[in-house]
Amino acid sequence: MKVLLGLAVSVAAVLVILTGVRRLDASRPTPRVVTYATLGLGALACVPAVLIEYAARELLGDARLIGGRFLDAFVVAALVEESLKLAVVLGYSRRQSGVLDVMDGVVYCVAASLGFGLIENAAFAWSDPTTALVRSLTAVPVHAVSTGAMGYFVGRSQFVRRESQPAVLAAGLASAVAIHGLYDWAIFYRGPHWEAQSMMVLGAGALLLAVMVRHAMRMDAAMYGPEALASLEVPWPTNVTNTLVPAAPKSPPKPPSAIEPK
Repeated sequence: MKVLLGLAVSVAAVLVILTGVRRLDASRPTPRVVTYATLGLGALACVPAVLIEYAARELLGDARLIGGRFLDAFVVAALVEESLKLAVVLGYSRRQSGVLDVMDGVVYCVAASLGFGLIENAAFAWSDPTTALVRSLTAVPVHAVSTGAMGYFVGRSQFVRRESQPAVLAAGLASAVAIHGLYDWAIFYRGPHWEAQSMMVLGAGALLLAVMVRHAMRMDAAMYGPEALASLEVPWPTNVTNTLVPAAPKSPPKPPSAIEPK
C-alpha cells in the first residue's frame, strides 16, 4: 500500500509541476505530444545515467569521496544527469517542433527533468516508500528547478548567432549542475543541518528560476505580443529562430527615364 501511495504522490507531483509550467506558456504552448514524449524520453534517460554513473564512480574511486563526496555530487550525479536531459531536449524536442520562444526551452527541459525524476523516485518507492513520499516534495522539484534554469538558456540560445550557441548552452548546463550539485552535496555530506541546507538550495533555485521565467515571458511578449506587432512597419517573420530583425522594405522601382523626342 505504501509503495502505491509513493508512486501516486510522485506522479501527482510531476503532473502538477508540468501543468503549472505549461500554463505559464499558455499563449504559445508547446505541442502536447512533443512535451509528453520529452517527459517519456527523460524517463528513459535514467538507463544510460545508471550505467554512466556506475562507470564514473569506478573511474574516480575514492577520489569521489573527498570533500564530503563533492565529485560524487557535482560530477557523477549532477553533470551526468543534466547532460542527458539536455541531450533529450536538443536531440528530440528542438528537432520535432523547434523552440520558437524562450519559454519553450523552459517547458521542454522541465518535462525531461520530471520524467527523469519520476523514474528515479519510483525506484525509491519500491525500496523505501516513506523516502519516496518526501522526495516527491523535494527531489522531484529540484530536478524541475535545476533543469528548468537550463531551459531558459536553451530558449535564449535560439536567438543568438550560431557560433555563440555552444557558449549559451554551456552556461545553461553549468547553472543546472550548480543547483543540482549543491542539493546533492548537502544530502551526501550529511552535515549538522543538511536538511535545512538542501531546502535552502531548493528555495534559492526556485527563486532564480522564477526570475528567469519572468524574464523569458517578457522577452517572448516583446517578440510576439500585440504591442510589438503593432509597432512594426513590416510583418514579423514567422520563424523567429532565423532572425530577430524584420527585413528592410524593398526600395521602390525607379521610374522609367523620359524618352527624348526625335
